[in-house]
Formats: sequence, structure tokens, C-alpha cells
Amino acid sequence: MKGPYRASPRPYWNLLEDRFSLLLVNAQHVHHVPGHKTDVRDCEWLADLLRHGLLRGSFVPERSQRELRELVRYRTLCRYRHNVRYAEDLVMPRRVLG
Repeated sequence: MKGPYRASPRPYWNLLEDRFSLLLVNAQHVHHVPGHKTDVRDCEWLADLLRHGLLRGSFVPERSQRELRELVRYRTLCRYRHNVRYAEDLVMPRRVLG
């Protein structure tokens, strides 16, 4: 599912990384591996590719670096929201009811 409703894989990765050996694979790289791909057999096909060592993992930073990036993203979002609110107040000031 694409668009604003797509769930981020970050929380799932954080929960599972201590219990399992995870491999994050870029879908574009998988697409270039020869083979028949159908929706029904995708998981079996991907498992076979993994067993034969044909999947290349993407870079996943260490947990501490991921947490720092998350804080920076949140700070950027807060700044953006503050600037939008400030700009709205300059254009249309709020009236105080009295």
C-alpha cells in the first residue's frame, strides 16, 4: 500500500531485531532477480532466494543511530509545525473574545 496510509516498518524492526536475524531487502533489487513471481507464491519464492544467497541486504544503521535519526525527524516536524502556525498568525491573527 502506497501513500500516507502505508505503515512504517521501523517499529516492527525494533521489536524483532533482538529475537531474529533480519534482512531488509530493497524491492527493486528483488525485482531484477530472474524467476516467476506471483502474489500467491511470493513468500516461498523469497525464501528460496534467501536460502540460495541471492538476496542482498540493505544498510540498516545501529539502534543508537536510528534513535538519533528519529529524534532529528521529530524535531524537524515540530519546527515545521511551529513555523506554519507562526506564518498563519502573521496572515490571520487570532481574535480574543472578551
